[in-house]
Amino acid sequence: MNFTVLSARRPSFGKILLLLLIVQTTQAQTLVRFRVSTDSNTNVTDINASRQISGFAEYDGGVVRAFVRNASGGVSLFDGPGSNYTIARAINSGGTVTGFYDAGGGITRGFVRTAAGAVTTFSAPGSSNSTNSYAINSVGSVTGSFKTASSTTPGFVRHPNGLFETFEFPGSRSTVGTAINSAGTIAGAGQYPDGTFTGFLRDPAGLITLFSFPGGRLIKSEAIDTVGNTIGWFEASDGIHGFLRNTTGAMTIIDVPGSTRTFPLGINDTGTITGAFTNASGLLAGFTRNPSGVISTFVVPGANETFPARINSNGEIAGTYFESNVAYGFVIANLQIATARNQCLNGGWANVVRADGTGFKNQGDCVQYVNRDK
Repeated sequence: MNFTVLSARRPSFGKILLLLLIVQTTQAQTLVRFRVSTDSNTNVTDINASRQISGFAEYDGGVVRAFVRNASGGVSLFDGPGSNYTIARAINSGGTVTGFYDAGGGITRGFVRTAAGAVTTFSAPGSSNSTNSYAINSVGSVTGSFKTASSTTPGFVRHPNGLFETFEFPGSRSTVGTAINSAGTIAGAGQYPDGTFTGFLRDPAGLITLFSFPGGRLIKSEAIDTVGNTIGWFEASDGIHGFLRNTTGAMTIIDVPGSTRTFPLGINDTGTITGAFTNASGLLAGFTRNPSGVISTFVVPGANETFPARINSNGEIAGTYFESNVAYGFVIANLQIATARNQCLNGGWANVVRADGTGFKNQGDCVQYVNRDK
């Protein structure tokens, strides 16, 4: 692994060393850096099991374009109809992306974009001027929120057939769906008129369960796994803490040792969590937490700040890092550097990279690379 590991906590040093040796010998991971274009800031939002990445690129003049990056490094940029501000927020296992775009006149609309590039736009029923889609599950249902004429912000789920369900919990001012799993359970954050916040889960039948923390103020659910374990963070008087809420409702606080700001952002179906925290210098760095509770921290070498966004089912992490005031994308991928012809054959070219971390277009491209000095 050619990224910089800062620390690991629990169990003993000897066990941690053994763990790292096992990881390095059975799961070759390569840090791949990328930038959508030389004149953009690249922001990563999600990664699926096929190593497809969603995100958005910011350009001078306020132009923002959504993108999808495939496993070989090819990037497709796209925009909402007539828009110069499009955000891709999530990508599912089939490569379908969801997000939102500025439709002009202070109106935002949601969208889904298929792996083939077909874009469908939508506004939630009852929306006055704003529909924002934040998450998508494996079957293509998406969730988010919308603004009403009475200035409340209900949540919604849009199913693949285009049908909507809208929802809000009693007495709420806002109910925002931020994550949805394959079963259709939605995790999110809500706010009451007095400004207090709550987390919530909405099951596929529409039952909403609220949760919060004593003394906690702002709370946000960030991700939910297949069985319903939910992660996120909340603000308290002593800083920002992460949380893991399991399917029984039991809460575990997640704090990177020595940090007062911990943001869990992604969880996969093995229970491994990734996210960001502020280090001793007050800068963002990355962390992982394995199912046993062991926390390891890391940074992209040379970066001022490292911000992991999501982790896929293969343990690959994608995110954004900042260097000299420029944002770049990164993925810590289960890839090996191609050194022999047989690695390129029978589809193997898709799982190896050049020494600089870039992928190959096809088998011939890979073979040509490994034979370059022969």
